[in-house]
Amino acid sequence: MKLSTTLSVMLAALVVFTSVGLVGCTSDKPSAPANDCGSPQPKNCPKLRALDLDGKWRLAAFRASGSWSKGAERSAAKLLGQHVRIQGRSVSLPDRTTCRIVSFGPTRVRDDFRTFGSPNGSWKKLGLTPEPDGSYQVKQAVFNCSGMFQGIVMQRENGVYLLRVWEVYLLMKKEE
Repeated sequence: MKLSTTLSVMLAALVVFTSVGLVGCTSDKPSAPANDCGSPQPKNCPKLRALDLDGKWRLAAFRASGSWSKGAERSAAKLLGQHVRIQGRSVSLPDRTTCRIVSFGPTRVRDDFRTFGSPNGSWKKLGLTPEPDGSYQVKQAVFNCSGMFQGIVMQRENGVYLLRVWEVYLLMKKEE
């Protein structure tokens, strides 16, 4: 099933990146309170290097599950093979937009509307590995940009880094 309204797209993005209870920089525990890791960075914030994001990333594959619009799919597909460059909190995107990572940290997501943002969506179909309880332990980096690029969902231990583009994802592969 495909969504056709911009409102649905924006709602899906809002649900995923605000309702999941993003945790900030205080702890690796999913129940930790949110914290903005702005400048200057609080003493209890891990360095962004700990997320292993610095470098040049190729947008390698389209990933989607649940409901998404044809427009989002077309927009994302045009980006395949292009690059994202990350240095600290600065993210240079293929459309020449530069965003900042304003929030990052571990959280748990599930295959539900509240944390996936789409009916019948599955994080497993996007490449994430579930925990025994069916949840997915991930880290999220949220951008300060409005528009199509919204952030990164990652399972570093599995090598899965997903750039959110509207309500779909692009698999990022680090280039050496």
